[in-house]
Amino acid sequence: MHAVGSLVACGRIDLVVVAAPPDGVPDVRELLRSFGERVRVVAGGDTRQRSVSLALNAVPEDFDIVLVHDAAVP
Repeated sequence: MHAVGSLVACGRIDLVVVAAPPDGVPDVRELLRSFGERVRVVAGGDTRQRSVSLALNAVPEDFDIVLVHDAAVP
């Protein structure tokens, strides 16, 4: 919540894609619903690398810059 909130609040981020554990996607979507359509939640994979790949697949092709934030690792 804190990471997504900060990214949305900065005003320079057009879209935040969150890779969540597959069985937790509905709960994460509900938690992040207040941030609106600028936040998408996708099912992650069995590794961080796979989760990043799945999240990148949810980014529109016309985006030029992508940042990856591993919120699980402080």
